[in-house]
Amino acid sequence: VEALAEVLGSPGLLTWTADAPDGPPRSVFGRPMSLTLLRRYAARALIAHLSEAEATDGLPGYGWRHDLDDDSRKISALSTAYGLKATLLAGHDWRVSLPRLRAMLRRLELPDGGWSALTNSPLARPEVTAVVISALQDAGETEDYVRDHIGIIVDTLDRRVHGAEPARPYVLAASLIELSRLGVDDAVGRRFADNLIDLAFSADGAHAWPVEVRPRGLGGPTPSTAHTACAVTALAAWARRLDDLRLLEIALSGRTWLEQHADLALDDEWIRSERADGGEELLPVRHFTPAWVLRALMGTGGEPSAGLATRALHAVGSYYAHDVALWRWSGGGGTFPVWMTWDALAAVVSWTGARELV
Repeated sequence: VEALAEVLGSPGLLTWTADAPDGPPRSVFGRPMSLTLLRRYAARALIAHLSEAEATDGLPGYGWRHDLDDDSRKISALSTAYGLKATLLAGHDWRVSLPRLRAMLRRLELPDGGWSALTNSPLARPEVTAVVISALQDAGETEDYVRDHIGIIVDTLDRRVHGAEPARPYVLAASLIELSRLGVDDAVGRRFADNLIDLAFSADGAHAWPVEVRPRGLGGPTPSTAHTACAVTALAAWARRLDDLRLLEIALSGRTWLEQHADLALDDEWIRSERADGGEELLPVRHFTPAWVLRALMGTGGEPSAGLATRALHAVGSYYAHDVALWRWSGGGGTFPVWMTWDALAAVVSWTGARELV
């Protein structure tokens, strides 16, 4: 705990006031807060925002909105899945009804299968479906239901990999990260990992990934910190699952690029997708870059106290709002997206686990 406090250097994240042990951590120097307490505070804050308001299907729901401080937003499947995953990091809380959350996520599934990231969108997305199924598995969903929906993830991912829209490393990598802990066939995971490697290019002798991969003639690729970190995290996860040295070597090459060039600023992108009815939709995706970088470094055996890991950990802590025990997106007026708290917790958990192995 002391090592984490020393490296992070953020009392708001790692200390609490002795006179208010039941409240959120305060920005004062005091007793170091363990990772267990950090997860517990975040879970408590998220549970306070667990809502029964209108969901994206227009009916009363049970789950989380995308931005916790925006009452105009409806309960969505993706935010509910992230909220579920984040609260379960602290263990099951009696105030959270897992049966109701499972029923809510099932209800919000699209008629043709899978889940969308946008309200009233008919387009299932593989990275969204993967997160929802991963959360359902964590919440005790039946093996048959999870197994049946893995096929939907694979099918929708295949359509993205071989579709007409520009290839997005984030979509493939984010899906692969969740698939690594689901019961997908190893051969399928290896195939998608190879697809992800094909989207990389050489930058200063190391592997890097761009925001999107376009056909030749439309300009050379520009490496992206967020996309490279996400790809490295995904390849490292599958290298561990398959005990595959080749995947690990490519992940390590990506880590080398990050160590030399990483930009820890928050990032976003717009994903344009064509629908089956001939229309298209524009999906905004925001990336908590330092959290992805920290996970990439720790997932490939990086030194927890090394320069980039230390900077990434400090950056993750800098977005923590100690007064509400959640992470705040600094742009657009400062909102509290559920996924950002999940990303932060996943990153700090990976750093703490790596530290314990040193």
